[in-house]
Amino acid sequence: MSITITRTAWTDATLPDGSDGTTINNAEKTTIYNQIDGLFNGTGVFALGGALALGRYTTTTTGTKNDWDIDTDNSGTTVGILRCNNATALTITGVKAPSTERILVIGSVGAGTVTLKHQNASSTTAGDRIITSDANDLVLLAGTGLCYLWYDTTTARWRVIAQSAETASTPFEISTTSTGTQNDFAPGIATSAGKTTILRCNNASLLTITGFASGLAGQRLILESIGAGQVDLSHQDTGSTTAADRLINFATSGKTSLAAGAGTAEYVYDGTTARWRLVNHDQGAYITPSFTAGDFTGSGSLTWTLDSGDRSTMKYYLRGRRLQVQFFLLTTSQGGTAATSLRIANGQWGGFTVPASTNMTGPVIQADNGGTQGSGFVKTDPTTDNAKLYVFKIDGTNWAAAGTNNTTVIGSIEFEVS
Repeated sequence: MSITITRTAWTDATLPDGSDGTTINNAEKTTIYNQIDGLFNGTGVFALGGALALGRYTTTTTGTKNDWDIDTDNSGTTVGILRCNNATALTITGVKAPSTERILVIGSVGAGTVTLKHQNASSTTAGDRIITSDANDLVLLAGTGLCYLWYDTTTARWRVIAQSAETASTPFEISTTSTGTQNDFAPGIATSAGKTTILRCNNASLLTITGFASGLAGQRLILESIGAGQVDLSHQDTGSTTAADRLINFATSGKTSLAAGAGTAEYVYDGTTARWRLVNHDQGAYITPSFTAGDFTGSGSLTWTLDSGDRSTMKYYLRGRRLQVQFFLLTTSQGGTAATSLRIANGQWGGFTVPASTNMTGPVIQADNGGTQGSGFVKTDPTTDNAKLYVFKIDGTNWAAAGTNNTTVIGSIEFEVS
């Protein structure tokens, strides 16, 4: 587009001294003024060749607008700047087509987002529909978003030709202080395909999420744990009653966790399977589960007893489907009948289970019933019990059946989980 003022052959006025070229007469001035006035449609509305109109209209409309006749809403005056002062979300599926090419500027100045739907059939007149720059719905953030539409008379569509940074290409950051279990969680994630939302979890205590509401294909969600509480992300949990809100994690037998104030996770919405799919995860730090005495047992009729203070270290770190477990157990006690193994149930390592094909071992240092320090090993045994770790002495001898506050077991193991 360009501004064109017609060149006119004007005759310079003759001055009293007979010289030329310094003034023009009134008729010539009127010709210039009329050309300039024509650029403004004679009404002060700026229009370049009829393609750009900048008459301003402020609307407080919310909800969904199909085939929106904004000129009629503006008392029949051509709209070039549409100021959206909507208190809640506004969705635009189409704007009534003009008879000629035209530019429409849409700015979000209210408290609600403004969403422009790409080629949406809710606008029943095809020529009223909008083509966005990336073929995804475009969200203008509340109070800051801006875009330019050009009406292309050749394809008979509005086309997005420019947009501000506060749109689908820029992460949208929100925070939550929610705790407890959140099903079909809707903390205010941007509702735009391709949009990235950063969710800062500032929870003071445990937050468990079973799903996020309203995912769209290609939408990205990054979670950051910044609070004092752990964040647990539950795989395919039916607590989210809408199946399409649920999560698919790398490890499926337990919760994928973010350590308090440290962990991060990234999900992308998979439009084909209609689920949020985990693509990146860093637990952020080792996690120490709550102490449960019943998670420590012996094989056969052997009993293994721990007080909470006996568990000096019991922690785990999940990386993909690889779980590392470390334990430092002091002044523990055995009773009953001597047997070959001590067992640590999965309540002490995230609640995961071991796949049938996994048999892994790790080193152990042990002192049984105050005896000489010796070696041992910890192993998975999925054919016997896929929810326990088994601790053996290296020589295969039994653990003592009568030892009070006198046995030490220190070890670590890394293995695959389901």
